[in-house]
Amino acid sequence: MWTKDGEGKAKGILLEGDRRALDVMVKDRRAFGDTGGWGYEHFDGQATTGNLTPADRTTCSECHAKSDRDHVYSRIRP
Repeated sequence: MWTKDGEGKAKGILLEGDRRALDVMVKDRRAFGDTGGWGYEHFDGQATTGNLTPADRTTCSECHAKSDRDHVYSRIRP
């Protein structure tokens, strides 16, 4: 995400700008059985259709399979 400075009543506030890209993982063991139950996708800008190739998805899965927490690297902060 980009940020932008607020204007008018929002002056002095840092606002969220347009989305640059979004990476998504979704768990569905039936739909994505060949990748540990995880599906991967990448969206550019405001796109609503992902653009990963099957080879890209395999690359994502191979890297995420190295995680010791079910393909997930990040943690929710307490």
